Amino acid sequence: MPTSLARSLAWRRISARVSSPLLINGLPFRSVSHKNSTTVLFWRPFMSRYHKQVEIRWSDIDANQHMRHTAYADLCTHTRLEWLQDAGFGADRFFQLGFGPVIFKETTEYLREVKLGMRLDIDVVLVASSADHQRWVLRQQMVRDDGKLAAHYEVAGAWLDLSTRKLTTPPAELQAIFDDMPRSEDYHELPQSRVKP
Repeated sequence: MPTSLARSLAWRRISARVSSPLLINGLPFRSVSHKNSTTVLFWRPFMSRYHKQVEIRWSDIDANQHMRHTAYADLCTHTRLEWLQDAGFGADRFFQLGFGPVIFKETTEYLREVKLGMRLDIDVVLVASSADHQRWVLRQQMVRDDGKLAAHYEVAGAWLDLSTRKLTTPPAELQAIFDDMPRSEDYHELPQSRVKP
């Protein structure tokens, strides 16, 4: 972080309360609220980028002897769930709270073949999100063990209440995980949506 920026912003007070990270000159800032309703901004880095290595199995291969197209999405989903598990919010927590992720759109750009026995390194970054992380877009890169990029994958989704079958706002503990996850260079905030009763 530039020293001059640190000096000018490390103890800058603003009257509005801040509930999610601010990006100032591309750097993440968090906030601490005080009794007099002022807020102190301070710099804190996002968590490091999550990576998962997977080996391509026989069941991932199609008749053309390379990885079938649906396996790309399956492996990216597995990586996202492993990331949440490692961050402290695993499948059991979703079951306890009665909600889960729902997907609106997913796209994959296939760049290079992936064959049986290869290993892929898959990451996860946040591309867009509403302030409360009810709606989000995640991007994942799939890199072969020779260091070459095999595919780009992107998914847009939200959280579904399994009782009401309606969209819901995630709990504070899950919001905190999204607050701290790495952002893409083209990160942007999505409009806030209302949760209907």
